[in-house]
Amino acid sequence: MNKNYAWLVVCISLIIVTGVIAFGFRKPAVYVAIVSSLTGTLAENGKDTANGAKMAFDELNLDSNAIIHYQLFDDQGDPKTAVAIANQICQDSRYIAVVGHLTSGCMSAAAEVYAKNGMPVAMPVPTNPRITQLGYQSLFRIPPTDDDQAPFLALYLLSKDPIAPVAIVNDLTSYGLGFANAFRDKFRSAGGNIVAFEGAKKESRDYKTLIAKLKELHPKYVVIGATYDMGAPFVRQMKEMGLKATAIAGDGCYGSAFLQQAGNAGEGSIVSFIAPDRGVSPKAVKFFKEYERKYGKVVSYAPLGYDAAEVIINAIEKATDKSRKGIVSEIKKQGFFVDGVTGRIEFNNNGDNKNKNISIYVVSNNKFKLLNQ
Repeated sequence: MNKNYAWLVVCISLIIVTGVIAFGFRKPAVYVAIVSSLTGTLAENGKDTANGAKMAFDELNLDSNAIIHYQLFDDQGDPKTAVAIANQICQDSRYIAVVGHLTSGCMSAAAEVYAKNGMPVAMPVPTNPRITQLGYQSLFRIPPTDDDQAPFLALYLLSKDPIAPVAIVNDLTSYGLGFANAFRDKFRSAGGNIVAFEGAKKESRDYKTLIAKLKELHPKYVVIGATYDMGAPFVRQMKEMGLKATAIAGDGCYGSAFLQQAGNAGEGSIVSFIAPDRGVSPKAVKFFKEYERKYGKVVSYAPLGYDAAEVIINAIEKATDKSRKGIVSEIKKQGFFVDGVTGRIEFNNNGDNKNKNISIYVVSNNKFKLLNQ
């Protein structure tokens, strides 16, 4: 054997040994599902949320030897589809966790499927309080609930204009009706003046009959419990019909989709939101910068999608037992928390985040401007 050949054998051997050692230290791959409304009327918000989650997993896979494979699923904003997807995911033993869904309606429908299969779910957006009041042990919510957000908005309005007549409308969905009920209950109990409480199916897209009815009652404010696919056309039609009331809405109407679809009619609208302003912390500043470099402008819920993924990532990394049961046990441990873009995240016994971060914005020059509360 000549010297050059001997060196070649040595080099090849070293490469093989190095590869074996590196492989031995590499953590085993795990699988996670990201479920959102990627098509349908809420697709803009749905993709934004999913992209936030994807970014968190991509950062992990780039910066460490851990591999978390993720798969996107589209529930189309439809509760029946959400149930079918939940069953599909739970029946695939590879999946040990879920980030999802976008809407309270889809999450409410799918919750029992996940719970029966012990599937840990980090919920980035659903705010209907009932989801975590049914005794499920594997569901964990990032944002505050409607029982937090709607009363917060009600008390804000009472502090600014305590005797103003207020009409409340909703889209008859799990989210919209839940939000409207929570606002009404707090506003009424605190002495607010409610002149109407009405519901309308958002699919109709024509609310002129309802607006005509409200116009006769002369409300100074109209509270809209709905996502932007009802909220935007509603405020447009309010302006067209001469109902000179200020629109007030929850997080379902926060985002560029509402601004685009409402147009000039959205000016002056007051909207609460469940994720922080971009300048609230260094982590938020970094997140917005990196997200916009990769995906373009943040639409709405991307920070919450990111934080939901961070909860799953932290639980997977810390859990000795990297199974569904092990991930749930890790998140439920006393002392488990995540410092997220939206702030500190830690869960109470029913899976709700202990920390309630809510902001209020006004639409000014077709942008959301943070109000001093």
